[in-house]
Amino acid sequence: MAIITTLRTIRVEQYPNCIWVEVETDDGLVGLGEAWRGAAAIEAVVHSELADWLIGQDARRIEFISRTLLTPYVGFHSASAEVRAASAVDIALWDLFGKRAGIPVYEALGGAS
Repeated sequence: MAIITTLRTIRVEQYPNCIWVEVETDDGLVGLGEAWRGAAAIEAVVHSELADWLIGQDARRIEFISRTLLTPYVGFHSASAEVRAASAVDIALWDLFGKRAGIPVYEALGGAS
């Protein structure tokens, strides 16, 4: 399996609007995702709302995880920190998929366009 064991956020002073999210699995792989705008809010969502649920999930279930993280509730808008946090996690999961398959993420998603 590929069980998610750790979520990390990385913020760099030179890029205050950018946040990177690392998803680590029990097989030692680390996927990297990113999001822009509202880095502090995204970081708070990752650690306070997503981490407890994500840790222990199978990282190969990308569609299930994305749908779960993006299931709306009243007041959930498409530009919210929750959506940007879910997007960063999704990118990290696809990065893990590509690493497992030995291909770049853009190939995993259908090739260059």
